[in-house]
Amino acid sequence: MTPIERVSCSTSGKAAGLLQLMTHLDTVLYLHNLADVLTVLSRLSLVFQERNASAAVIHGLVAEAKALIQHFEEHDGPYLTKAKSNFCDGAVQVVGAQFHASKQQLIIRLTTSLDDRFEMPGIIEAMKVANFKVWPLPEDVEEIQGFGEDCIKVLTCHYHYQSVLETAGVDVAEAAIEWCALKAAIYSSQAANVKSLTWERVNRLYPDQYQQILVLIDLILSLSGASAECERGFRMVKAVKTDIRSSLGELSLSNLLMIQLHSPPIETFDPLPAIHLWNQGGVRRPLFWEGQKECKKKMQNKAAATASATMGMGLQA
Repeated sequence: MTPIERVSCSTSGKAAGLLQLMTHLDTVLYLHNLADVLTVLSRLSLVFQERNASAAVIHGLVAEAKALIQHFEEHDGPYLTKAKSNFCDGAVQVVGAQFHASKQQLIIRLTTSLDDRFEMPGIIEAMKVANFKVWPLPEDVEEIQGFGEDCIKVLTCHYHYQSVLETAGVDVAEAAIEWCALKAAIYSSQAANVKSLTWERVNRLYPDQYQQILVLIDLILSLSGASAECERGFRMVKAVKTDIRSSLGELSLSNLLMIQLHSPPIETFDPLPAIHLWNQGGVRRPLFWEGQKECKKKMQNKAAATASATMGMGLQA
């Protein structure tokens, strides 16, 4: 016999109320509108998790996400459009005022939160000079001439950046001149690949030139726009320093974290240089354990022979 589940009147009433709320047209449309918004935010979240995403790149994508979300205030997204065509039969006027008020409130709160993401939007906007993807195309000669000059001026005149650059021995005026020279050199030699260029390659191309401006670029790239890398570090600390390895020292823990977080992926890692370095570092004993086993075996044989001789002497006595 199947046992009968007993449900209290209050629980049954709550379930009925929840079912009525979930099947209400306003709720269904709000959930589809939420799907449109989450599609935009999920794309933004993936960029936040990238290791090499600078603050300037993230700032531009945040502005893009904000514009898309504000677009949903007056226009329906693909999920909401499909929901209205399925449930409203073209009669949009049947949608209640509660849905429109909730939709507008959601968009206002999200855009406000995105606006508060960065405290100094002007400084972050100026960091775009370190993002080759926003550099002008080679054929846009007029745009190239003035590109980045105002940004360099904003960054070098900011009190925080200025103090850091002066401590590093950077001449701010010389950095502004080197920016124009570096830009001209890149467009003259790397015009076809400017969108896919990296600053690592630029440093290899000009190891002894443009040192003033490259210090400023390094400073820009060192400022992360998200905390995903910190979260990876905390997670890795818990994975490395477990309860059974709680006595790890700071130096050993730091070295292990450096290997885990900054070494190349296992698919592309070449262990041969590390093996050669280890072999050249000192006298190694690759057959140490084999020698230990052989020594142990000899000791056992000697002990057995001694025991046998002792037993024979006892029998003769």
